[in-house]
Amino acid sequence: MSLVRYCSLEAFANSGLPPGSNVLLTGPPGVGKTVFCETLLCECLKDGRGVLYITLDHDPKDIRMRICR
Repeated sequence: MSLVRYCSLEAFANSGLPPGSNVLLTGPPGVGKTVFCETLLCECLKDGRGVLYITLDHDPKDIRMRICR
């Protein structure tokens, strides 16, 4: 991971997502993209915020089971 990308992710993590924003998260396998997205999804749903989560790799039933633990 390059320093520029690391700094950008760090700034993103510290300041949060602007309301109404769109984020495309990319990276190689095994770096935690799915865990990060599902954690964010769960926290947003707990706060009563709507979330659109698009994935081409995971079945919706599996996602629901993982985030509802």
